[in-house]
Amino acid sequence: MQSRDLALKAVLLFSYTYTMMATTLIMPIMGNLAITFPTAGTKIPMLISLPSLVMIPAILLSGYISKYVSKKTVLIFGSILYIIGGFGGGLHDNIDFILLMRTIGGVGTGLIFPLVPALIAQLYQGQEVPKMIGWGNAAGSIFGVVFATVTGYLAVMDWHYAFYIYLIYIVLLVAQIMILPHVPPEKQDITMKKDDKNDGLNWLAWVYVLATLVYMVISMVYIVKTAIFIMEANLGNSANAGIASSVVSFTALILCLLFGQIFKLLKRYTVVVGFAATGVCFFCLSIAQNFAMIIVASLFMGVSLATVLPYLMTTITMVVPKNAQTTAVSFISTAMYIGQFLAAYYVQAVEALVNGVTRTAFSIIAGQLLIIVVIAIGFILLTQSQFDKHVNSHVNSSETLDA
Repeated sequence: MQSRDLALKAVLLFSYTYTMMATTLIMPIMGNLAITFPTAGTKIPMLISLPSLVMIPAILLSGYISKYVSKKTVLIFGSILYIIGGFGGGLHDNIDFILLMRTIGGVGTGLIFPLVPALIAQLYQGQEVPKMIGWGNAAGSIFGVVFATVTGYLAVMDWHYAFYIYLIYIVLLVAQIMILPHVPPEKQDITMKKDDKNDGLNWLAWVYVLATLVYMVISMVYIVKTAIFIMEANLGNSANAGIASSVVSFTALILCLLFGQIFKLLKRYTVVVGFAATGVCFFCLSIAQNFAMIIVASLFMGVSLATVLPYLMTTITMVVPKNAQTTAVSFISTAMYIGQFLAAYYVQAVEALVNGVTRTAFSIIAGQLLIIVVIAIGFILLTQSQFDKHVNSHVNSSETLDA
C-alpha cells in the first residue's frame, strides 16, 4: 500500500514537469533553427510564443471537460498530444510543420496544466496538498535545469535530437495509465455532489485569480529586463545574466522543496513574504552598482517564485467546493499566462513614464509592491473569518486544515 502511494506521488510530481520542459527543450536550439531556416523571420520566436498562446483556451477547456470526463482520461489525452507535438517537431525539416507540432504540444500542455494540482487537491488532504504542490514545482525546476543542459549538448550534434527527448514521456504516460486512480467526473463524484448548489468560484477565489495576474505581470519584468539591464549598466555580460538566472532557479528549487513547512509556519502570510521579496528584488536592482547586488536581487526573486504561485495555487483549492477545484486552478493558470503576455507592455508603460530609465522603473515597481504588501496584510486581517468559513465548509475529512 505504501509503495503504491509513493508511486502515485511520483507520477503526480513528474507530471508537473510538462510545462517547464515545453519551453526548456526549445530554447537551447533556437539559434540552430534560425540558421537552418534563415527566411523564417518571426516564425522562429513563434516557436515559444504560439504554444503559450494556445495553452490559454486549452487550460479553460480542461477545467470544463473535467466536469464530465475523468481527470485521468483528460490527463492521458493531453500527454499523448504533448508527446506527439514534442517528438514530431524533429521529424520534418519545415518550419511550418514544426510550428504545427509545437501548437499540438501546447494544446496538450494546456490540458494537463490545471489537472495535476487539481488531482493533488482531490486525492490528498491538509498539509499534504501544499507539500505536494511545492515538490511539484521543485520537480519542474530540476527537470528544466538538467534537460536544458542535455539539450544544448545534443544540439551540437544535431538539433533534431532535442525533440526526441520528448519520447521519455512515454514512460510517464504508461505510469499514468497504470497508477493514477480513475477518479469520476466532477458531475458524477458523490463527494462533489454535496456542493452542487455551490458549484463555481466564490469571490475569494476571484481575488486569488486577480492576485495571480498582478503578480505575473510584475514578476516577469525581472525576466524581461534583468539581462538587458546588466549589460546596459556595464554590470556584466550574457554569462553573468545566465548566472543570475541560475541563482533564481536554484533558490526557488530549494524553497519549493520546503514549501509545505513554509506554508504551515506562515499560513496566509506566505503570500505577503513573497510579494515583499519581489519588492526587495526590484529595489536591489534599482540601486545595483555591481554584479554582487544583482545576485542579491536574484536570491529574493527566487524566494518570490517559490512562495507566491505555490501559495495561490494551494489556497484557491481550499476555498472552493471540490467540484470547482479544477475550474479554479484553470483560471489561476490562465491568469499566469495572460500575465506573462502583459508583462512586456507593463514594463514599456512604466519606462515611458520615466523616459526609459530602467533604474527608475525598477524603483517605481518596488514602490508598487510595497503598496501591494500593505493591501495584502489588510486583506488577510479583514477576511480571516470568511476565509476560515470557506475552508471549513469544504473539508470532507476529519483532518483539520492548518491554514
